[in-house]
Amino acid sequence: MLTDRPRTLVVAQALPETRGRSRGLPVLTAPIGAFVTVQHDAEHHRFVAQGPGGEAQLMYSYFADTVLNLEHTEVPPEARGHGVSDALIRAALAFARERSLNVMATCPFAQRWLAAHPDERPRPGPSS
Repeated sequence: MLTDRPRTLVVAQALPETRGRSRGLPVLTAPIGAFVTVQHDAEHHRFVAQGPGGEAQLMYSYFADTVLNLEHTEVPPEARGHGVSDALIRAALAFARERSLNVMATCPFAQRWLAAHPDERPRPGPSS
């Protein structure tokens, strides 16, 4: 049942990026142990987090019944570099994993993130 309020899906811990600007990803400046709360707004197909400068979001769509497409991320300038985008993407991947969905990304940031974190991509088992 959908409700008007987004439900809290996951609280992701933002960890400093140790690889620097490798593969085009920024260095995270959030202290170790900083938390970003991500909510899933299923009605509007997005994951949302509140942070410095306002609301950040990752919008998604379904590509076929078995593929979650990460379409677009928006993070206010004040929240960039603090692990907000990382938390949004991790929440989307947890959502896909829970539902045995494959993941694709048409969002350039999400494409770079997935390339930099290949082991994080859900690996759904064979369908029965």
